[in-house]
Amino acid sequence: MQALARRVGQLVLHPQATWSAIAAEPAVPRRDFGRVAVPLALLGAGATAAGEVLTALIGRDPLLKGAIVGLGVYPALRLSTVALLGGVGGALGRSFGIALPNGRAHQLAVWSTAPVLAAGLFNVLPLGMNFAWFLAGSIFGAYTYFFGTAVFSDAHRERRLALTAVAFATFFVANTLIEIPLRLILKYAL
Repeated sequence: MQALARRVGQLVLHPQATWSAIAAEPAVPRRDFGRVAVPLALLGAGATAAGEVLTALIGRDPLLKGAIVGLGVYPALRLSTVALLGGVGGALGRSFGIALPNGRAHQLAVWSTAPVLAAGLFNVLPLGMNFAWFLAGSIFGAYTYFFGTAVFSDAHRERRLALTAVAFATFFVANTLIEIPLRLILKYAL
């Protein structure tokens, strides 16, 4: 876990060098998903559940809702949208004239969303700022995605920027369009 935390930090602080190191590794989507996305999503889920429980203890929400959101909704939502980003990035890459080598679109999705998933750890703070952490993580994720496309493709900068914008907009909108209705359902149904 320490190596994963170190690599996520390096990805944010030194994206080009870190992507070069990632590119030297074989692209095995399931392995990358299991070693990177799943642990980070589960840590974020635990932090979200703890934050929701702390919020309940200060009297703002029932405890059951926090547990459902944190332990159920958060990891399922984040992991499904990481997989979506891999598929969208690969398909859109071709339409933008960016040929990502086999498995690299998913590797790009897994590692570029690591800052988003890591930002979920801040959900432990009962400040009602979960969306702000997600937004900040998404900005860093898009930033790292752009640098990753440079390592995996020799496409022109504008094409890579367009792919990054569309792919991460899809990731962000999918998360938001799923999470907000689910939170509303949980808020009013329980």
